[in-house]
Amino acid sequence: MTEENDIPIEDHSGEYDEELIALAQSEPPSVLRPVLMIAVIAMAVWIVSDWQSELEYFFSSSEPVDLGDATDFAIKAAEDPDWRPDIPHNRYVSIRGIPSRRSQSARYRYSKLAGSWVFVEARREDADLDPIERELAGTNKGETDRTYFRGSGRIVDFTKMPERYLGLRDYYTRRYKQPFCTDLTDAKRKEIRQRQRDSIIQQIKAEYDAATPEEREKEGLKPTITDEEINQIFANNPVCVDAYLLQVDVKPSDYWWYLAASIMFGLFMLFNVVLLIRWVRQTMRS
Repeated sequence: MTEENDIPIEDHSGEYDEELIALAQSEPPSVLRPVLMIAVIAMAVWIVSDWQSELEYFFSSSEPVDLGDATDFAIKAAEDPDWRPDIPHNRYVSIRGIPSRRSQSARYRYSKLAGSWVFVEARREDADLDPIERELAGTNKGETDRTYFRGSGRIVDFTKMPERYLGLRDYYTRRYKQPFCTDLTDAKRKEIRQRQRDSIIQQIKAEYDAATPEEREKEGLKPTITDEEINQIFANNPVCVDAYLLQVDVKPSDYWWYLAASIMFGLFMLFNVVLLIRWVRQTMRS
């Protein structure tokens, strides 16, 4: 006779639902992960886009554009006040001229080619020495040719130069009292031009009024000045100048590492895009 307590009971202790267990154990996808992925992608895009100018130079022609002799620029500008040198931005060029207005930093020597507003940046021979080693070596500051320059390199417009060259612009502006057009708005430029124009007219009249009839006739003084004469004065002494910087011996092929780094960042960005897509799919399934 079987007692009530001996009635067999079905044992479910060894069975489980895998889907329910997985659901119970799963954690909601972290929101921090996609935020980090998007931040990494954005940073990579920003870095590569900031190298656009360098990448464009790498893919430009390795044949230098001959700009000729910089001393001819002033002659042509005097003949035609509207003439401007055809200087391409961010290209490999060659140029020659007479260095003037020299200066230097810890790593580079700078000069302006006479007759133009092309500045030359040449690496110092002792650039890798610390100040004490440089002093002991007794490097001659005048080693470079002080009478004539002939070279090639990358030329960039002052308006598009990196911010690290702000100090160079400020130095030449303060030292030689010649502002660069990139530092002036159109309104400010017109204001300065009008002020200088009024000053020229007043000076001409003052000189005429102060002179005797004999001095006026001898020196050819006139009470007024023509617009053509004023324009000629501005051609020789412009309100501001459009300047360029020549980075000597910098060839397009020297920027190969910008391309290599961009490819690396591109692959890293693509990897994070794939991870982000996977995260989105996982989130949608859950």
